[in-house]
Amino acid sequence: MARVRQNSIHRPLRVVAFTEAGVVDFPTEFPNGVTFKMTSGTTTIASGAATGDALGNLSYQWQAGDLATAGTYTATFTGTDSLGRTETFPTGTNIEIVVFPAL
Repeated sequence: MARVRQNSIHRPLRVVAFTEAGVVDFPTEFPNGVTFKMTSGTTTIASGAATGDALGNLSYQWQAGDLATAGTYTATFTGTDSLGRTETFPTGTNIEIVVFPAL
C-alpha cells in the first residue's frame, strides 16, 4: 500500500517487481516500455509512461491532477515485450494507493 498526501507530486511512486524467479529485468524483458495506471472503479485517474530498471525497480512520476482527489485507488504497472505482449505488475494483486486530504 502506498500512502500519499493530496497534490503532493514531488516524489515519484516507487515499487519493486518480482516473480517466483526473482526480480524483473525490465529493459531486457520489456524493451517496448512500461506504463502506469491508477483507477477508481472504472474511471482512470492517472495513466502514463513509467520506468523500470534491471533490478525490478519501477517508478511513476506523478503529474498535476493525479493526486487531486483524496480517496483509495488501485494501480498497476504494465510492461510490453518486443512482440507487443504485455504483463501486469504486481502479478497477483493490485497496488492500493491511499491519497490523504491536504491540511
